Amino acid sequence: MPGDSRAHGAGCRAGEELGPDRLAQISTVPQKSLFSMSNESARRFAMLFGTALALWIALFLVLPKDLPFANDANSYLGGAAALSAGHGYRFEQYLNLPPIRMYPPGYSIWLSLFWKNGQPISRNSYRLEIANWLAAGAALVGLAACLFISELPSWLGWTLLISFGTSVLFTQLTVWLFSDVLFTAGTCGVAFLVATYDSERSDGRLALWWFCASLLIGALCLLRLAAVALAAGLGAFGLWNADLRRPLRLACFVVPVSVAVWLLQATTLPAYAPPLNVFRFGGLFVYALGSAAIAMLYGSQRWMVTVFLSVPDRLHYSHAFQHASALAEPLAFILGLAVFAVPIFLGIRRGPRQQKDRMALFIIGVYILELVFWSRYDGGRLGMPIIPFVLTFLARGLPSKASRIAFFTVLAVNIPANAWLSYKLIRSQEKESVQTLAELRQAASWINASAGPTSRVAAGRDVPLSHLYEYLGRRMLANVDVDVDPAAQGNIPAEYIVTRAPLESPIPRYQIKRRFGHWMVMAPN
Repeated sequence: MPGDSRAHGAGCRAGEELGPDRLAQISTVPQKSLFSMSNESARRFAMLFGTALALWIALFLVLPKDLPFANDANSYLGGAAALSAGHGYRFEQYLNLPPIRMYPPGYSIWLSLFWKNGQPISRNSYRLEIANWLAAGAALVGLAACLFISELPSWLGWTLLISFGTSVLFTQLTVWLFSDVLFTAGTCGVAFLVATYDSERSDGRLALWWFCASLLIGALCLLRLAAVALAAGLGAFGLWNADLRRPLRLACFVVPVSVAVWLLQATTLPAYAPPLNVFRFGGLFVYALGSAAIAMLYGSQRWMVTVFLSVPDRLHYSHAFQHASALAEPLAFILGLAVFAVPIFLGIRRGPRQQKDRMALFIIGVYILELVFWSRYDGGRLGMPIIPFVLTFLARGLPSKASRIAFFTVLAVNIPANAWLSYKLIRSQEKESVQTLAELRQAASWINASAGPTSRVAAGRDVPLSHLYEYLGRRMLANVDVDVDPAAQGNIPAEYIVTRAPLESPIPRYQIKRRFGHWMVMAPN
C-alpha cells in the first residue's frame, strides 16, 4: 500500500532497522483492500442505501396512473411519442410534426424507451411514470452515495436523505414528469466523480478523469442546458489549477462537451437560447435589479427550504396563514438563512482543504451565476442539482454537537409533514385528474360532433396535448403562440381553441363557445 511504503521509507530514513521481530509485527497488520469497510462504514452504507431503497419503494406505491400533463411535459411526451414512432425529435401532437426547439432531446429520448405506439395515453402515461420513478431512484441512490463519502455524521446524512426523498418538491417533480429528477441523478454522478479527483495521478489517468467528467457533463447537456455551467465551472478550475494547460487533458475535456453543444446548436439552441435581450425584462436597470433580488434569494438558501422543508415552504397555502400570508415568505426566508445559509457560509469560510473542494466551489459559483443571469427564480427546482456539491461545506459549517443536533431537529420535525403533504397532494391530484380528463374528453367529443373530424383545433398553454390528441383522433395546430411559430404552419387559423378555465388573458378574435368544467372551447367571433 502507498501509505505503508511511505512509512517504510520514513523508517529507513530515520535509521530504523527492520529486524525479524519488526518484520513479524508489520506482517500482522491487516491490509485494507479497495472494497473493504469497517463496521462503522458498513452500518453507514446500510443506513443510507437502505433508506434510499425504502424511499424509492414508497414512491412507487403512490405513483398515479394518469395525470393531465401540460406545459413542459407536453414537449417531453410529444418528443417521446415521435421518437418512438421514428419521426425524430418532433411534436407528435401537431400538424406537420414541427421540430421541438424548446428543450434538449435527452429527456424525451429517455421517455421514448418506455413509450409504446398504438397504446392509449392512459397506459403510456403510467409507463412514463415508471420511467421517472427509475430516475428518482437513481437520484436517491446518487445522493446516498454522496452522503456516504461526505463528512456529515451518519444520522445527519440519513435525516437529510429522508427529508429530500419525502419533500413535496421531489415527489411532485417525479409524478409530473419533469426532467429535474434525472438531471439531479446526473449531477450526483458528477459530484461523486469530483470526490475521486487527485492531482497527483499520472498524466494518463488525469486525462482519463477529465474525459469521463466531460463525457458525463456532455450527456447532461443533452438533458438540460443548465449543465453547461458544470462544464464552465470544471473548465475554470482546470485552467486555474493548470490541469488543463496540458494539450492531452485539455482535448479530453473539451471534445465531448463540444460535441454535445454542437448537437444542441444544430437541433435546439436556435430557438431555445437566443442572445439575451435585457429589454424583454424592462431594460438594463430593471434586469439588474431583478438579478440582484434573485442572487439574494439563492444566497440566502431560501431554495433549500423548498427542497427539504415542505411545511415552511408552503405556509402561504395554509388556512392558518390566509390572513397573515405576508408573514409566510419572510419566515421561510429567515429559516433558510439560519438553517442552511449560515452553516454553508461558515463551511466555505473555513476554506477548502483539498483540490476537490475547490473544484466543487468553482462549480457552485458558476452554476449560481447562471441561475442569477437567467432572471427567473425557480427556487428549489433549479437549485436541487447542486445539493451534492454543497454537502461538504454544510458538514464543515456544523462542527459542534449542539449545532448538529439543532440542524437534525429542524429536519426531523418536518419529515412526517413532508411525507403526509406529498401523499395527500399526489392522491388529490390523481383523484382530480379523473374528472379533469373526463371533461377534456367531453370537449373533444363536442368539437367532433359539432364540426366533424376534420375541423382545425388548437390548444392553450395548460392543456394536456397528448390526451387531447387522442380524444380528438387527429393532430392539432401548434399551441397558441407558445411551442411553434404560427408561420411555420402557414398561419392557418383554428376553428376551435381548447383552453383551461378560467382564461388568464383573452384571445383576440375568439369568444367562449362552451364550457366543460376545467376547460373552455372557443370559436371565432
